[in-house]
Amino acid sequence: MSNEQNTYRMDVSEYYFRLTTECIRLHSNSSLKHSSFGDMINDRAKLANSVTTRRKPQHIIKHLQMIPSKGEIPLEVEILESSSDKISTSSKAIEEAIGSSIEFADALSVIMFDFMVEANRTEVLLKIGLTSDEAAEYRKLLKPGAPGVKSIN
Repeated sequence: MSNEQNTYRMDVSEYYFRLTTECIRLHSNSSLKHSSFGDMINDRAKLANSVTTRRKPQHIIKHLQMIPSKGEIPLEVEILESSSDKISTSSKAIEEAIGSSIEFADALSVIMFDFMVEANRTEVLLKIGLTSDEAAEYRKLLKPGAPGVKSIN
């Protein structure tokens, strides 16, 4: 396994940025150590290639619509080259599942979505700034009884 690092720089939406900070918090609490965005992504990359078997395509599409990747907030993440390879491979599977192309930032967003479903943390939605109506709609994607859902916190 390569210890080489890749650095990605992107401009993300406010919702996306807030989702990253909540994922960092949840990952830190579950690992009992202060985590970075890169730490969380490296940890979740091993599951990236199977995200389309755990999440319905229509839920992935809705997530990407509600939490747009592109925005004005600069974000930099450093991840292992091996994680980058896994995410790139998963991007192709995600594209096939949803029927449209995605950027690397979108693949990271889907990984965060998958983590949030597992974390079962719907209150995060209000923290990242969604309205109550938007949160109610998004919450439908995070059903507690769905397969693969477990509470980590």
